[in-house]
Parts: sequence; structure tokens; C-alpha cells
Amino acid sequence: MSNPSPRSSLTTLWVGVIVLAGMVVYLGAVGNDFVFDDHPMIEERALILQPTLSSFEEVLLSHYRPVREAALMAVAAVGGPYPISFHLANIFLHLINAVLVFAVAFLLTRSNRMAPLSSLFFTVH
Repeated sequence: MSNPSPRSSLTTLWVGVIVLAGMVVYLGAVGNDFVFDDHPMIEERALILQPTLSSFEEVLLSHYRPVREAALMAVAAVGGPYPISFHLANIFLHLINAVLVFAVAFLLTRSNRMAPLSSLFFTVH
């Protein structure tokens, strides 16, 4: 069995640091309630909170922002109509994007300093 290269170990370490930083910064939001536009966009819409197969089809074919609507419906279908479900889904998506920022920044700069710093800045913004 071969040992992992120092570069892959460093990459794994940075991805872990980026994800951990995002969790430390954003997990405090998990216990909060819906705020501002969450009320009309999520809480007051039965289409989002009680998704059915036909409502998914309706959203995908006839709404202005079908991906956003379908994502909200999927979160409600999996986690229920509770704010914690939506907060955790948003944190998860933000962490995935933070890791993608790291990957893109590294591909663009080939820098072991700039890529993690760029991603950390994005993560905790």
C-alpha cells in the first residue's frame, strides 16, 4: 500500500479546516426560527411545506425559479417543515460551495496559500 502524497494530505487538511470553520461560524443559526423573507417564501406556502409529486412537476414546469422552489420542497419533504431543516440544508450547501471555491482557487492560482485563504474568506463571510 502506498503512502498518500504530502499534497493530498495538505489538501485534506485544508478541506477539513474549511468545513470546520464553516460549521463553527454557522451552526449557531440552527436553533433560530424563520426570519424576514422566509415567512412568505417558505412558511406561508403549502406548496413548499407539503410537497407532492404533482407539485414538484408543477414547480419544475411553471415557476420562475424552479430549482430554488424544488430545492425548498425537497428540504421540506426530507426534513419536515421545521426551520432547522432549512438552516442545516443551507449550511450544507454553503460548505460544499466553500470546498468548490478552494478547488477552483487552487486550479487558478496553483497556490497552497491563496487557495485556502480565499476559501476561508468565502466560508466565513
